[in-house]
This record gives sequence, structure tokens and C-alpha cells, in this order.
Amino acid sequence: MTKVLTPILFFLAAVGLFFTYLRPAYDVLLAFQVQEDRLDATLEESGKLLEVHDSLLRKYNSISSENLKRLAQILPSDIDVVRLIVDIDALTTKHRLSIRSFEVPYLESEVVSASSKKKQTAQEDEGPVGEAILTIECEGEYADFKALLLDIERSLSLMDLVSLHIEVSDMTRPNAVRGTVYTLGLQTYWLK
Repeated sequence: MTKVLTPILFFLAAVGLFFTYLRPAYDVLLAFQVQEDRLDATLEESGKLLEVHDSLLRKYNSISSENLKRLAQILPSDIDVVRLIVDIDALTTKHRLSIRSFEVPYLESEVVSASSKKKQTAQEDEGPVGEAILTIECEGEYADFKALLLDIERSLSLMDLVSLHIEVSDMTRPNAVRGTVYTLGLQTYWLK
């Protein structure tokens, strides 16, 4: 009887051992294999991204310093209102127009209080490019103003004319302005 009972006990012990130890260990092994496959796929993707990064870096390094300066002028890393005003003033002076007024946009400082963090987060979600509108009021002849607009169009600084108001002078009134008054709204851009 022991000859029959011993194999049955060994068989029951093997089944018990399988369900108590081997099966959970096998499930853990399968989970580790799945995780290893994911990590291998991630490692392969990161290798591809590094290749793309290196390719873009080589292309960037191949750009001449003169062209990099021109790119920085087209889309600067921050808004330089003073430089922009000086450039616009030089253009208006070149075309014999006199500036009557500037309206410079208010820009948030880099220091953000806790109450305005939501506002900054909303602005960051809008995109990587910041925008501001500079309003300029100048006076002069139409031909000179037309030449000014052409120079603004050809300028390396990226600007869009978003508003234009023309006020023609009435020379019959006393104390009237001599030339026509042009109010320009120029939208400028920079990288955030």
C-alpha cells in the first residue's frame, strides 16, 4: 500500500508546490518580461530621438553666425521695447515723418506672485511665441508714409500691421495739423 500511496503523496505535493510557489513565481517572471520588453522599446525610441537631436544640432551648428543674428532679429528670445522704438523712430525719421506718440504695451515681469500663476500658466499654454501691439502715431505726407510701410514690410523684425487709422488734416481750421496723422498698431513677436 505504501507503494501506491507514496506516488500519490508526491503527486499531491507537486501540485500543491506548483500552485503555492511555482505559479506565482512564474506570473512575476512574466510581468518582468513584459516590463523588460517595454524598457527595450523605450530604449530604442530614445536612441532614435538622440539621432534626430544630433542631426538637428549638426544642422543648427552649420548655420553661420550672421544668419543666426538675423534669425534672432526676426524672432528674438525676448521683447526689447526700447530697441523696437529706436528702430521705428529711425524708420520714421528716414521717411520725413514726425512721431507724435508711442503706446508701449505693458509686459508682465518675470517674478510671478502666487495669485497670477494661473494667468501665466494660461499664457504658456497659448504657445511658445509671445505677442504685443505697439501703437505709433505719426504725422507726414502720404508718399512718405507709404515708403515707411514698405520698409516695415521689408524689415527683418517680424511685425504685422493690425490697425491703421488715418486722419486727414483740415487746413481751413486754425491750429490744424499740417500733414496727415497716421495711427499704426504694429504687432510684434518674441519667443517665450
